[in-house]
Amino acid sequence: MKWFESNIDIVEIDGELYALNGWNGEKWVHCWKCFDSHTQALENKEYEIAPIYDLRKWNEESGEFEDGGTAIDGIIGYEVL
Repeated sequence: MKWFESNIDIVEIDGELYALNGWNGEKWVHCWKCFDSHTQALENKEYEIAPIYDLRKWNEESGEFEDGGTAIDGIIGYEVL
């Protein structure tokens, strides 16, 4: 799901929806809770969210995920920091 006709992804974490914004190469640093793809939650709070990777698919020698996948392909979940 995308946030209101943009390239911002919305993900579910522990039953809550979050818009992922502000990727810094390690985590998203300007995220917010939302009810759906058009409605931000009433609280005006920013969250930092980190991806959780399936490191069993990581190849140390090549520095890439197996099967030519990207880091995005290795994401198996998200963590609110």
